[in-house]
Amino acid sequence: VVAASRLGDTWQVAVENQSNRRARTLVLTAPVPQSLALLQAGNTALPSVLSADLVRLTYHPCIALLLLLDGPSAVPAEGVAYDGDGPVRWIADNTRKGVAPHVPAAVTVHLGRSFSAAHYTAAETDLLPHVMPTLGPLLGSAIKQVTVHRWKFSEPVTCHHEACVWRPEIGLGLAGDAFGGPKVEGAALSALALADRILQAR
Repeated sequence: VVAASRLGDTWQVAVENQSNRRARTLVLTAPVPQSLALLQAGNTALPSVLSADLVRLTYHPCIALLLLLDGPSAVPAEGVAYDGDGPVRWIADNTRKGVAPHVPAAVTVHLGRSFSAAHYTAAETDLLPHVMPTLGPLLGSAIKQVTVHRWKFSEPVTCHHEACVWRPEIGLGLAGDAFGGPKVEGAALSALALADRILQAR
């Protein structure tokens, strides 16, 4: 999806390399800056008070590492979470969870908020020396391959005062962790709240 436009009493959604979609109701669940960018690309202006509320919502970035090992890891099945804001925030072995059964070990590592922000554009070779003192004892096997993924909008810094936004006069809803609270649970609760409001409007 590259743009969302309000045309009369319907929405038109532009999809890359596909025909446009039309709908009576539009629900946006991407991180708020990306949702606002879709509306802006469609020359769709929101009411000024709502726009100001949404623009204020910001996010922490997160660098995620996927480490493929040449043998089993020593990461506990439940994973390990770290307090504070050090280089490593969370680590889990996907193979132990049954997600990557065809490799000896596929370990996911989420780096800390401040560390991710300070090293957001760093290459993997620059990241590993910072995190290996923490990871080394848990890996148990040599690293064969490293893949880096950068989540620019990983976790909301602050949340909207409502569990979702629903504007029935234009058929627009916004939901996600910036409304319902951080993590998957907050995003799911926000989506359920928005679904309730849409159904009540009908």
